[in-house]
Amino acid sequence: MAKKSDQNLTQNLLKIVDNGNLATLRNLLTNESVNVDATNKHGEGALHIAAGYGRLEIVKELRQFGARLDISDKQGDTPLYWASRHGHNDVVIYLCSNGVDINHQDKSGETATHVAARYGHPDVLESLISFNANLDIQDNDGDTPVLCACWHGFQNIVERLILAGSSLSLTNRDGDTVLHVSSVRGNYTIVRYLCEKGSDLNAVNKEGQTPLYLATKRNHLDIVQFFCEQGCNLNIQDKNGNTPLHEACKDGKLSLVHTLFAAHCKLNVCNKQGMTPLHLAALHNHIEIARHLCSAGSDLNIQDNEGLTVDQLAASTGNNSLAAMLKTLHQEGMRDKCLHEITLGMVQVNKVRLLVCGAADVGKTTLIGSLKARFLRSLRPTKFGGSYLGPAAYRHTFGFCVEQLNIPNAGEFSVWDFSGHKDYYLTHEYFLESRNTIYIVMYNRLHSYEQQLAQVRFWLAMIKSKHRPSKFIHYGGHAGQKPFVILVQSFADNPNQLPPILFGYNMEDHFDATTSHMRTSSNGVKDRIMSVQEPKRLLQQLVGEFGHHFMFTDKVFCLDCRQPRGREIQSLRSLLGTLRQSMLKEQPWVPQLVTTLQQTLPTWRKEYSQFPVMTWEAFLLCVQEQVNPLVTPETLQLVAKALNDTGEIIYITEGKLENLLVLNPDWLGQRIFGPALAPEDSLSPQFNSVTGLISLREIRRVYPELDPLSVAHLMEHFELCQPVGNREAYQFPLLIRMEPLYGLWEKDPQLTVYAGIRLETSSEANIFSPSVFPRAQLHIRNIFSDDIEDQEVIFWSDGLKCCRGEVEICVRQPEPNRSIEIAVRGTEDCRTECFALLQQFYEILSNIILDSNPGTSFTLKVLSTRSMAEHQKNPHMYSSMEIFNAERNTGVLNSPNAEIGSGESIVDLLCCGCKELEISVKSAPFTSIRDIPLKTRVELCRMLDPPDPFGRDWCLLALQLGVQEDVPVIDVSSDMGSPTDKLLLAWENRSHETVVMLVDALTGIGREDVAAELVNGLSPFSNPRNSLFVNIDGVVSTSYVV
Repeated sequence: MAKKSDQNLTQNLLKIVDNGNLATLRNLLTNESVNVDATNKHGEGALHIAAGYGRLEIVKELRQFGARLDISDKQGDTPLYWASRHGHNDVVIYLCSNGVDINHQDKSGETATHVAARYGHPDVLESLISFNANLDIQDNDGDTPVLCACWHGFQNIVERLILAGSSLSLTNRDGDTVLHVSSVRGNYTIVRYLCEKGSDLNAVNKEGQTPLYLATKRNHLDIVQFFCEQGCNLNIQDKNGNTPLHEACKDGKLSLVHTLFAAHCKLNVCNKQGMTPLHLAALHNHIEIARHLCSAGSDLNIQDNEGLTVDQLAASTGNNSLAAMLKTLHQEGMRDKCLHEITLGMVQVNKVRLLVCGAADVGKTTLIGSLKARFLRSLRPTKFGGSYLGPAAYRHTFGFCVEQLNIPNAGEFSVWDFSGHKDYYLTHEYFLESRNTIYIVMYNRLHSYEQQLAQVRFWLAMIKSKHRPSKFIHYGGHAGQKPFVILVQSFADNPNQLPPILFGYNMEDHFDATTSHMRTSSNGVKDRIMSVQEPKRLLQQLVGEFGHHFMFTDKVFCLDCRQPRGREIQSLRSLLGTLRQSMLKEQPWVPQLVTTLQQTLPTWRKEYSQFPVMTWEAFLLCVQEQVNPLVTPETLQLVAKALNDTGEIIYITEGKLENLLVLNPDWLGQRIFGPALAPEDSLSPQFNSVTGLISLREIRRVYPELDPLSVAHLMEHFELCQPVGNREAYQFPLLIRMEPLYGLWEKDPQLTVYAGIRLETSSEANIFSPSVFPRAQLHIRNIFSDDIEDQEVIFWSDGLKCCRGEVEICVRQPEPNRSIEIAVRGTEDCRTECFALLQQFYEILSNIILDSNPGTSFTLKVLSTRSMAEHQKNPHMYSSMEIFNAERNTGVLNSPNAEIGSGESIVDLLCCGCKELEISVKSAPFTSIRDIPLKTRVELCRMLDPPDPFGRDWCLLALQLGVQEDVPVIDVSSDMGSPTDKLLLAWENRSHETVVMLVDALTGIGREDVAAELVNGLSPFSNPRNSLFVNIDGVVSTSYVV
């Protein structure tokens, strides 16, 4: 009975301590005869429990009743160990102050210092150090406290222990130092600290492994790079003879192989099996690592202990592709040849793209035929390609044609002939980039001056829209070398409009330099003869509008495209040769492999003539297997871009889909884009759909010899379509021919909340390219689907309408290529949903414009909600500057339109009348200068860099901003950089400068035009700090808007 009573008392004691009830404990200890050192079956007493919970008062109470402070449980752990493990510093201090053995080791050899280090308790560790704990005591595994801290990654603990004198050289039973342990665990900052404190980089453990070896084995790239930078020995072998490079090659760690090789490790060290790192790569089928080692110079003739070379070893293990590569490289001179192509043999690009643009029937194809005609062939003017063959043979170009030509007296060109039919404009723009390109823009001599100006202006604006601003802004805001533009005025290409070509008859003699009237030519055809002043006038007009973006030649070529031997044709050839030579001097150096592939591509085009398209992975494999086994993805990327820039291939890298290469650009233009977008009067098979929904069966009908899924997938890469359902049909917005349904936006008494914005190009030199709106339709279709309940989407040729619940949003083009309008409306209780859709659709459109038209400048106007509610045909619009001024002042805009009333607030115009959303649109004036978009910054530089007649340029702005002391430092000619950009950089680094301060400074020097350009570049919804974000379901939350 007594024994059972003692057991009950012990259980009560432990339970009371566990619950932390001091009063009950005191009562028990006072009134009962209790053994305060009694334990449970694990040997854990009341003092262990109290120390583990950090109950200092209970610890003191137990001590007062005679509890032993150094009592151990069955693991040998004392109360000090328990308190240290759980981080109860006050208990630790009390126990140490009362004389417990601070260095007591439990059955595993651990002390309180070990567990404080392992569990990361710096205050406990500090107390133990103050009581002179042994910091280098080792547990049964040989681990010291600092080794424990390194293993668990507590840098502050490691630093404190080392500062207190912990040894860096002690090893555990595996022979690992603190640096070994930290390297294994990947603790970069600790590794760096240990090296700074003198830890041995080349120490080896019992396996002969260095910290570098272990970091390599665990794939810690940052640590391997650090060790290499610190100059450690890269070639120390472990007990099996393996170096870190062996380990990296065995496990297929390519990035580590690159790092070790860059640090000049030895490539041909043999392990105890006689294997080099290349042997291990071959054994484990790591072909990319083998490729890199071969490029680096690994010996292919070394035999392992079995007498096998690397190619024999790869073959014996069934790694056939790798074996074939190694066998090829084993051939005499082959490796040197391959290395020469990708490293030593660097050449300059020798070909320039020549893009011939213009409206339909201006003679583009005929001009190209005359340019390429050589002397003997030019004596037979009716026989060269594209020449006059009679009215029955006349046909337009499908899509675009691409030829690789050697133009006499000019040199090598990749010539692109773009169809002038507007149906193809959408695809043309993908190939109008200005790198390595000369543009010929043609127009019809027989058209009026206004028609000519409109045609040429459109093409130049579309080309300009593809120019992406450079982060380094040159003087005047341009991005460096401006592309060359040649204007060509010709007779129409239609033979019905041209006089007959007779041998020796020069059409240029038909040009009247003094008159400007209609006259009848020898065959009875009336043609308009203009004075020589009109081409000059046209050129001056275009230079004024586009001279900032293009380098125009100093004359307009007025020629008959059918005369290969004509003076103007010969002059044009000579000019092309001169421009080509000047451009080639600026071309980058590329690997010799570019030339090799230029020679190989014709063979591949024949081999893949049915569908000459490859994924990037297939192209890489093809080049490695058939051309150069040592080429790496990085090198081939450079080569592919060079081939793309010379017009040899089309390399598609943008978008969400995998990268593609079109080996035959001409096939893409004529065989794919040609039928897809052919005009209605074309004899070519074409899609029959007014809704833009094209089935796979319809694709198969137009492309009978091709796989319809492959064709559709290719068009997806150009964002011409997207799949519907299970890819049984595809939506092509550009093929929509429907007119808007009647009554789509009629007055509805239930829909009283209105808001809208309009994006307009800022000048005649800017357009929204033809792809912008179809791409917007595709993106919006991804958000809205008819399959979702309570949701509807309606498309027509130049607009769309989406409905969700009680909210409707309409996007349309009031003026194609010039403006896009977004209008939203809903019921009174859907204001946040209206705002969310307006905001989201604006972001979709602005992102598409930024991506596809980076060179287009546009301004934003806000539609009057009252005008919209009244369904006025031409609603009143507020400019960006009016919105900006209202945001910084009263928040109310006063309209001069009497029909609107006295004024409208920002909340109504942009927040759909929801007051809590006001913070989301009231940030533009207080946007940081650092957040000004790059394109807007470029425009500021364009306007402020040139000297102003009245001195209102960047110099005066510097005075206005109070940074005049920086003016002498800004050297305009030192790096050809923009002084305005340098000024803004100097100013923005001073303090928190905002847009409103810059606007006031610009206004102060009389440059309201620049201030307006600045404000036009800001989003009304942009608020990078502390805004309210509204999702498309109308849920409002505080967030950062990116």
